[in-house]
Amino acid sequence: MNAPQGLALDSQNRLFVADTNINRILIFPPIPPSSGSVGISAIDVIGQGDLMSQSTSMLNNPSGIAFDAKKNALWVADTRNNRVLRFPLGVAVDNNNNNSIDVIVTFPAKTPDVIIAPKGCSPL
Repeated sequence: MNAPQGLALDSQNRLFVADTNINRILIFPPIPPSSGSVGISAIDVIGQGDLMSQSTSMLNNPSGIAFDAKKNALWVADTRNNRVLRFPLGVAVDNNNNNSIDVIVTFPAKTPDVIIAPKGCSPL
């Protein structure tokens, strides 16, 4: 990891960590209770093709993340792309393009203007 800045737990107690400088979200399995520290490896990644990649083609400097229990989705603040993305969980994440994103909130400038568009729809 390089500069982790955000974390969230889902309803299955999986840990999501925004690995900011490597442009990805790491997914860790539920952490068992223990009396000491335990090394646990990530089981999946969002924003990269695999756990070793460091491209900025999908996420660029993700920072804040939050789990939406009602929609079973992960919200990601994609900082340098000036947008917030929603990834539905429980579906395959396609890390080579944006097929797994179902909502994009874009901040086109340094103004309070916001564009919200469900995937596949043009903003108004």
